[in-house]
Amino acid sequence: MEYIPRYRQPFTWEQLLAMEVPQITQEIARLQHSLELLNKTQKELKQHLEQSPDPDLEDAVKENEDTIGSQSERILMMRLALEAKGFSKASNPHYDVSTEPQPQQPAHRIDPPFALPAHSEEENEDGVYL
Repeated sequence: MEYIPRYRQPFTWEQLLAMEVPQITQEIARLQHSLELLNKTQKELKQHLEQSPDPDLEDAVKENEDTIGSQSERILMMRLALEAKGFSKASNPHYDVSTEPQPQQPAHRIDPPFALPAHSEEENEDGVYL
């Protein structure tokens, strides 16, 4: 399968297929959060434009529409890549990612299951302690 994007994307289909599954799902989550914010901004800009026309705001709305289209397409590409890798809602619900933004969920924050020990400044001179 090959996907030909409508919008310019930061990677090719082949590069996307080479990505690891967690990297793809984290990027989907990040983009969903971005789309949620963009859609909210779009709504506010359009409401403002209804009250007072402004060429700069009209340009911003158009730019946001292009960004929303590009990011939505990128999510679709990543979902198709997950399916091409054998991950689907039917085979593993963990890798099913909706195209709708999920409210009240962080984009991709991962808290460590433990606290890292604190080190003094002089201890850190030799490098990073893990």
